[in-house]
Amino acid sequence: MFRGSRTITPILLVAFGVFRPVAAAQNSPQPHPSEATRLHSISSASARLSQISAFEQYVAYWTTEPGWRTELQLRNNLESSALTVVPAVRTADGTETALPAVTIKSGDVVSLDLADALLKTAPQLVGSYGSLVLRYSANVHRALYAVAMIRVDGQPIVFHLDAEFHTASPTRASREGIWWLPRESVTDFLILANSSDRQLDTGLTLYDSAGKAWRQELSLGPRQTQRLSVRSLLQRSGLGGS
Repeated sequence: MFRGSRTITPILLVAFGVFRPVAAAQNSPQPHPSEATRLHSISSASARLSQISAFEQYVAYWTTEPGWRTELQLRNNLESSALTVVPAVRTADGTETALPAVTIKSGDVVSLDLADALLKTAPQLVGSYGSLVLRYSANVHRALYAVAMIRVDGQPIVFHLDAEFHTASPTRASREGIWWLPRESVTDFLILANSSDRQLDTGLTLYDSAGKAWRQELSLGPRQTQRLSVRSLLQRSGLGGS
């Protein structure tokens, strides 16, 4: 299944006002209370939009193992400002390594081959896998659109993974997907990535096409990634089907 990508471009509305000195404006009509409230709201919104904040986005998976290639595509959604992004790779055990900063012109897209970047910065990580974190400062959180394209060498197979924002407050949540093993030669992986700095305890439930279920408890340490073979899980669970 392929998901389409959508770029969200923020629109900045700025209100400009001319303010006269108090002494010169004493005889001028004062704005109606509702008009004053509206002007105050516009001024407050403009101030919030101009405030620079730090943001992080996460990509659940990358790999530079033999036969695989990961390309990171970064788009600057800002209308008139350059955007500097600092990527960092996290290995399966959660160890983080920062890569050189990437500056992207307004409205431009930069592609980064992860294997090439690692060869220059951390060659010992070539042949590994894990997750990614992207850090940047901007006046809107959607200033960056990021996606990882994971390809199989010599095959028309591409996995498209959008970057996501981490939920700061703890919540109960679930994810659902489909496994498919049509032939013995097919490998199906389940990737689990913990983007937080806390341990994540979760339950994995596997179903076959008849609805029979098998459950396993899993724990992910801070920033860790687990890659599970669905075929191995099926053999352990006793479930059948393809």
